[in-house]
Amino acid sequence: MKFDFNVFEFAGLIAPGSVVLLALTLLHPQLLRAAEPEFLIATAILTAYIFGHLVGAIGNILEKGFRLLGIARLGSIRYDEWIARGYFSIDQKDRLDTLVMDNLHGSSLKECKPAQLKTLEKQMYLTACAGGHIQRLDTFNSLYNLSRGLVVSFVIAFVMTLIVGRHDAAVFCAVAALLTVYRMRKFRDIYSRELVQQFLFLGDRPTESKSAAGN
Repeated sequence: MKFDFNVFEFAGLIAPGSVVLLALTLLHPQLLRAAEPEFLIATAILTAYIFGHLVGAIGNILEKGFRLLGIARLGSIRYDEWIARGYFSIDQKDRLDTLVMDNLHGSSLKECKPAQLKTLEKQMYLTACAGGHIQRLDTFNSLYNLSRGLVVSFVIAFVMTLIVGRHDAAVFCAVAALLTVYRMRKFRDIYSRELVQQFLFLGDRPTESKSAAGN
């Protein structure tokens, strides 16, 4: 059997899963002596991959809760926050409003309802896809997913290390969780800013996304 993990799978799944696996070995250190090294390595990779999926599922469930920490998708925050977070500058406002009205059939950005903002975010991404400029967006989104997975895994590890009385490790996990929360917000903001700026750059160009939207 050939394991062919790509960068996204490693960053988004195996890395967070490995954190949980390492914490588990603190609860049951005999697991490290249970098999031959070659078998142990293969089992560890597969187990970390499985744990990574479970951590990702928990992250998806907690996505709305992360909004309390100021971490939210572009389509889930108000128009005034777009400016406050620096997603576009004041001198770009008129141009952005024009593009938004073109894509939302006359609704300006300030008048957009939550459902319309979510539709607009999807339209922005489709515009970037049609323009062939999604590599940076996908990179920032993958880094966000990695950070989200690490937050969840470090919180799980924090609880597990407390159970075994490893307070030094618990403090490390708590600090690591706080730092990765900061990274989550950073990469979400970078992604949103990049998405808006690409929409401003590509919005006037004919794209497949606009044609699809009109059908």
